[in-house]
Amino acid sequence: PVHIRRIADGEVVTILEDLCTYALAAQAPGTNCGETPEAKADQVYSIDFSPDGSMVAIGGADIGIVGVWDVATGKRLAWLEVPPLIGADGAFVQFSPAGDILIGATTDVIGFSVADWNEIGRFPIDWAWYDAQFTTDGSLLVGSDATRGEITTVDTNTWTQVGPSLSGHEGTVRDNDLSADGSLIASAGSDGYVLIWDRESGELLQSIPVGSVVTLVHFINDDHLLVIPEGRPAMVMTINVTELIELARSQVSRGFTDAECATYHFEPCPDLESIRNG
Repeated sequence: PVHIRRIADGEVVTILEDLCTYALAAQAPGTNCGETPEAKADQVYSIDFSPDGSMVAIGGADIGIVGVWDVATGKRLAWLEVPPLIGADGAFVQFSPAGDILIGATTDVIGFSVADWNEIGRFPIDWAWYDAQFTTDGSLLVGSDATRGEITTVDTNTWTQVGPSLSGHEGTVRDNDLSADGSLIASAGSDGYVLIWDRESGELLQSIPVGSVVTLVHFINDDHLLVIPEGRPAMVMTINVTELIELARSQVSRGFTDAECATYHFEPCPDLESIRNG
């Protein structure tokens, strides 16, 4: 069974009814997995809480289920129909910032109304999304393709694509995030790069080498990113060019020698203090 625990002490708050999970596809769930005919068993691929914390949505990996539960009681609110998965990674779920829409993404991105769990829109994709983020007003949804390394923006009023698909990673896009105002997209790639994009124009603004597969990228604020590489400690990176220059200057350990200045025709020859002060 799936338990919800308090972060403070790890105590079980509730158990979700009608859902049993297992770690590997080769493992079979126990016979007591579910107590009703509607019970399902699957690996958990994604999970998201509603903005007010009252509901939790779970997307499965093997059979691609999407379910919603009441956090306080553990009662199942809905099983939502999404296209079956054929070799894809799993069903991705995400609530909108207002909590009125839940998306379930497999081979289609489907929007469901939280009011009645009916489908309100659908956007076809070639393969599953690794991740997706709503803009703060919920009008746009930015998702990253699990195989082609593309990022797509979808209008959640018309469920059509807005602007160009962004393609710059040599491999899959493992994660993406939007800046607070929705103007910038940060993408994390299996190629070991974090890319910064202008969302509206699709222009690639920065390409930041990390050195290993990047599994998570998150805007802390407009100038700083939380970046988590695979098998390495998390790091905070700046994308503010002025701050980057200041950091580079602070790391300079000496000025130029007279010989270096003569070689590079520096006049006057800059010392350490002048380099650090710009």
